[in-house]
Amino acid sequence: MRRIAKLKQGRSLVVVVLLAIGMLLGLAQIGYAVYIGQYTGAKSFSPTEGYYYGDIVYDAGKRYIVPDTSFRFGTSRVIDKWQTYQDDEVGFSIGYPPNWKHEIPINQTFPYHDPNAIIRRIEFYGNEGNILLDIWNDNKGGRGLEEWLKWYEKTRFDLPLLKPNAQVNGQPAGVFIMKGQQDILMTYFKNDEYIFRLLYSVNQGPTGLDIYWQVLRSFSLEKKTAINDMKIPREVVRQATHIVQSSPIIKGASTCCNVTATTDNKFPCCDPPGNCTWWVEYRLESQAGVYNPFWGDAKMWWGQVPDYYEWYRQSGPKAYHHNIAWWDGTWGHVAYMEWYNYPDVGVSEQGCESYCTRNRTIIWYATDGYIYYDPPWY
Repeated sequence: MRRIAKLKQGRSLVVVVLLAIGMLLGLAQIGYAVYIGQYTGAKSFSPTEGYYYGDIVYDAGKRYIVPDTSFRFGTSRVIDKWQTYQDDEVGFSIGYPPNWKHEIPINQTFPYHDPNAIIRRIEFYGNEGNILLDIWNDNKGGRGLEEWLKWYEKTRFDLPLLKPNAQVNGQPAGVFIMKGQQDILMTYFKNDEYIFRLLYSVNQGPTGLDIYWQVLRSFSLEKKTAINDMKIPREVVRQATHIVQSSPIIKGASTCCNVTATTDNKFPCCDPPGNCTWWVEYRLESQAGVYNPFWGDAKMWWGQVPDYYEWYRQSGPKAYHHNIAWWDGTWGHVAYMEWYNYPDVGVSEQGCESYCTRNRTIIWYATDGYIYYDPPWY
């Protein structure tokens, strides 16, 4: 009887040991899944809140690994080899791919000419697309992101989101996609003094989208870039991924309607050819040497004007200035004002999928308004 009892005790001990080993192996598999997600670019899923943590996507249900079919920028080793943009004045750093470049087309120095406008824009660009980082100074101070977003919507244009739904570098963030002819992915976040917006046209392709997430993840309110925890709503990740998988790649075109730009034009040429936003950027940048800060569909341009301290808007044209004639509508329309002889205005324009470059004369009030360039040194 004692022998049988000892045998039972021995078997029980073996069972306990085997169970312990099984649990350890299970934990090891979970750890491996997270390791894969963090360091090889694969995506792991786990039953939690439905947020995107760096390269790890957690979804309600099973934990499993999904191979990353896009560019694998998910490794700390790869990001360590990236270039670093460091801003000592604002106090942040951000990484970008080694084959990309950056420019600073907007840079207000203190005291700011317009403290409510963007004080700095850094544009990162490469063959995979371009990403804009805009920075505002919260001159009123003490506002949370929700309060600032409500102020922004009131003074600029409607936003699909007014409350934080994400987290970047430990800071509350709001991330969403503005739908249009070009779908714009935006992430807003702030610290005590500055508001940041990382902007990207999703239609530029899957590789560019992956770079966007990694650039966002590399943002640091310190002098050295690091891979930071990032919480992005699962639905936003899915929407962005669906767009790049189901839509044709739409990138800036160097030529449209047999016209070739001498600068990098961020707008595409439609098919059939023609695009009003492409043409206006061409007239401003390639011919007039004036930076065009506007992004997205023409409809969005009017609301963006207060963001740029060199640009203004009014109901009529501004004589002896670069003017953009603007029309509201589903996608909106813009044209470049070639001349003004009251009450007539001469404009040049293109139309997406409708016509190539043409010139016409309109009466000045035939538009919904005019956007004009008037920098402080004019």
